[in-house]
Amino acid sequence: MFVHVPKCAGTDLMAHLKIRYPWLHESMKHSIPVEELVRNLSGFASKVKSEKDILVGGHIELQWFIREKLIRFEDKMFTIIRDPYKRVISLVNYVVSRFMVDPTCAAADTASWAKMLGITTVSEDMTFEEQCRLADKVLFSDDITKKCHVSLLRKWQF
Repeated sequence: MFVHVPKCAGTDLMAHLKIRYPWLHESMKHSIPVEELVRNLSGFASKVKSEKDILVGGHIELQWFIREKLIRFEDKMFTIIRDPYKRVISLVNYVVSRFMVDPTCAAADTASWAKMLGITTVSEDMTFEEQCRLADKVLFSDDITKKCHVSLLRKWQF
């Protein structure tokens, strides 16, 4: 089982691993009805009956696996932890790239970040200098970067 800590290169790793193993992606971000979850799991189980190894991953906190007693003795769990500075830089790059895709801030994530930054939209044709200024705003926004670091400490500790 792969415990995906946000902004720690997990998406890239999953892209490589899911080529090699049958995989199931689950996330606690979006709750789904129990019936749909059971249907997804039973469909996955029927496809991998004869597989020696499978990969389960997603944005699921380690505490959840422990609390729900989903870790069996023979299971292997792993994660990637990134240098905190690189994690923040990754977050800043991600936020800026999302604004470039959604300059009107219509999506929930960009709307939330825009509110934290005190902006309503960004230029559709941002110059490199404008991107750098936006990156500075994001980097020095305690609401965005501090939340990212604090959430890592709270959610992923044993």
